[in-house]
Amino acid sequence: MRRMSLWDAMDSAARAGAVRSRLARGLGQDAVAAELGISRQTVSRWAGLGCGAREAPRLEVAALVPGDLAARNAEVVRLAGRGASGPQIAAALGMTPSAVSGVLHRAREKGDRDARCRAGRFGVTVDPAVRDAVLAGVRAGHSLGRIAAAVGKSKGKVRGIVDRHWPADEPRPQLADGFGRILPRRAEAGSALRPAVGRASGARAVRRAPEPPAAGTVVALIDRRRDQCAYPTDTRDAAGLMQVCGGAIEDGGAWCAWHRRIVYVSPADRAREAAAREAAVAQAIGVAQAAGGAA
Repeated sequence: MRRMSLWDAMDSAARAGAVRSRLARGLGQDAVAAELGISRQTVSRWAGLGCGAREAPRLEVAALVPGDLAARNAEVVRLAGRGASGPQIAAALGMTPSAVSGVLHRAREKGDRDARCRAGRFGVTVDPAVRDAVLAGVRAGHSLGRIAAAVGKSKGKVRGIVDRHWPADEPRPQLADGFGRILPRRAEAGSALRPAVGRASGARAVRRAPEPPAAGTVVALIDRRRDQCAYPTDTRDAAGLMQVCGGAIEDGGAWCAWHRRIVYVSPADRAREAAAREAAVAQAIGVAQAAGGAA
């Protein structure tokens, strides 16, 4: 029977504190692993560096007074401005990566738009070819969905690449998602998504309605290409194969612009349809009660 170690007796908070405090003292991951009797991968996971991450470089941290949160938060912003990642700052200051993100978020809300970690998760790098392709797509005015489909990344990762690698001396255009809406920059936290077209001062946004696909685009599901809409048409060809729309997909996904409106229903439209159903039921009940009273 294996003897219980000190690590086994710790709870989650104690484990995270034991790992991060030792890293903050300057010990390497191998030394921390040997001292606690755990693997290097376990050290990386509890330090928030990601499994298999490389050894974190030493950060020059200012001397802080315990309990001085203002000085600690200022040090977080300073280290982030020097290119350190969130997990690196957390390990150096004895914090969690989530706490570092919270400090930077509050600093941005107070007006410091540069309070963000320019580096990604420690040990993870972006392929220069992917980075250049993403930046070129933004400069060309393409949407996040189209850029993501071209480079094989998610829209969230594409936006992260833009946030971290966009040149500081170059004006950055607004980003649009795959539904024709302009996305606010992450520094503009709390601002709502807004449509890209039809915006006038003091007027409501008007979204341009998509056009239905041409009738000749219908294809068999088995013959559909990745750039063709997969919405079923409830028809079959001469060979008995199920057919789909086959319209052009412009911004990634599996649907053309026309059928995307059917597949994805906005919360406002869903609420409007629910209210209409409730009104119809209430009207039907009223008519039935009136007919019963007349009888």
